[in-house]
This record gives sequence, structure tokens and C-alpha cells, in this order.
Amino acid sequence: MVSNNIDNIVTFKKELGRQLELDQKNVGLKTGENNILTVNLRVLEKQKDEILDYFQRFQLGEPISFDIGNTGDIKCYFKGISPVIEREDHGTKYYSIAVTLQEIKKPIPDEGDEGHSCSNCGLH
Repeated sequence: MVSNNIDNIVTFKKELGRQLELDQKNVGLKTGENNILTVNLRVLEKQKDEILDYFQRFQLGEPISFDIGNTGDIKCYFKGISPVIEREDHGTKYYSIAVTLQEIKKPIPDEGDEGHSCSNCGLH
């Protein structure tokens, strides 16, 4: 039986398997031109070093994927990480970190091309 429940976890996945899981309430997503995604993270001090260590290991252009609530991987290239900004909200210190990704889009087939790659098959 398929579940319609969406988890409250956002999982970032490095190509070789290293993962980072964050609570969805601390993650914001903003889309821009050319498939650019900005992932805004709001984290407590105890999480800051782990998150920075995870993202600082990426090289520019390295593949990364992320999954929001176990809905499926979104494949991207790593584009960079912002400087950390320290903030305070109602006496609680937290840190803002922005991660820039570029989503890998699959090409849309040309009109009339139905995805067939064979030749002389008699279907087209």
C-alpha cells in the first residue's frame, strides 16, 4: 500500500552516499533563472559545524541531490555556499546559511519525437 504522507525531513545526498538530513521547518527553497535553486537553512549552533563541513566538501559543479519529505530525488549541481550569518530570535541564537544549486533538467523531446531512438523499425 502506498503512503501519501510526506516526511518532515529534507535529505541532501552526495553522489558517493554521504547524506545530511535536516528538519523541513529549517529549510526554505527559492527558485531563480536558469534552474538555479537557493536552499536557505536556519540552524542552531550545535548543527552549524556539521552542515558547514558537509557542504564545504563539495567542489563547484559536483553532482548533489536532495529529497523533500521522501518525494523523490531532485538532481542538481553544487554551485556554492554563502557566508554564515549569525542572528537572534527571541533570545535564541541561530545561523543562516544559503546553498546554491543548479537543477539538472531533462531535455524536452522535440515535437513529433516520441522518444524513439531506433531506425527503420516501421513505427515511424
